[in-house]
Amino acid sequence: MSVTLWLLLVAAAIYLFGRRRSRRNLVMCGQLIGLVAVCLVVGQVAWQILAQ
Repeated sequence: MSVTLWLLLVAAAIYLFGRRRSRRNLVMCGQLIGLVAVCLVVGQVAWQILAQ
């Protein structure tokens, strides 16, 4: 599996765990990891478009 997919899975797990435990820091960490994964995907797509 790709790094992006692993990042999204980890982000989802941390986010859900933080929501269940009502821990704001874990929710924010999950959101930030998810944001990094989305930025990686957008960067890869942009790189592929520009490389053509």
